[in-house]
Amino acid sequence: MGVDTMKLLGAFSFVTLVLCLAGPASGQENMVWSYERFGDQDRNDRQTSTVSVGVPETDNIILAGACAAGANRGSSEVIFAAPVGNLEQGARVNIRFSAGSYRDEYRGSASFSESGEGVAGVKLRLKNSDPLWDVLRDFSRIRYEVVGKTTTLPLRGSSRAIGKFLSDCRFYANQPERTKPELPRPNSDPRHATCDTLKNKVSLNSDVPVSMTFVNKSDGYRGVLWVGFDGETKEYTALNPGQSFSINTFVTHPWMFIDGPGNCVEMFMPQPGVRTFEITAPRRNFVTQ
Repeated sequence: MGVDTMKLLGAFSFVTLVLCLAGPASGQENMVWSYERFGDQDRNDRQTSTVSVGVPETDNIILAGACAAGANRGSSEVIFAAPVGNLEQGARVNIRFSAGSYRDEYRGSASFSESGEGVAGVKLRLKNSDPLWDVLRDFSRIRYEVVGKTTTLPLRGSSRAIGKFLSDCRFYANQPERTKPELPRPNSDPRHATCDTLKNKVSLNSDVPVSMTFVNKSDGYRGVLWVGFDGETKEYTALNPGQSFSINTFVTHPWMFIDGPGNCVEMFMPQPGVRTFEITAPRRNFVTQ
């Protein structure tokens, strides 16, 4: 079952985690790369991730990609905005890419909404390992041509957004489509218990500063999230195994560490005199009940 990318774009209001990375590109200084992960309410809260670039709070979107648990295993659907209004829905169309010495041509399909909402353009199904992803992450801009019209896609700020998106897509590739909440197994690692004991804690004050270094000594990717005064989390960075991150924080400010799909695996409350915290809890195992 394929991901309805147009529908997912309409579901952005249900976002639970947002990463926006802005940067100017010639003539397109307002374009922002965004990564989002949320439970799709139209599909029983199925875990879904999206990546896009456009002008915030407008319909001006150049690229929109989506992947979800239990759908398009090993790949994602990506729409590149293009003038396809004169083509039939689903008509086969070529899209030519160029960036530096890179040249390649893909065959996709015309995609647009009859209502005019969402992104109209060429829809490609890209494998998570497709080399085009590397180009989109590594270059400052890429040009693509569709039915004689060339579009410049700004890529500044794309690396982290695409990296997080692909990390989710690779995880989803091995997951079934879930229709019920995930619950931790009773015999989960004791370090996971901090997610329960500290889950209702919020930042209280900024009276006692402390310089912290978080070191990822776990078995995989870990997102580093600060829990704010209102209980909302803000992601500061992402750490692969062996990487570290230093920040000035405060006693009474909780920190949460998540895996790729966004599950809490460990939490930490800064203490006076403690300057290093090693993230060691393994990824949690879940069952559906």
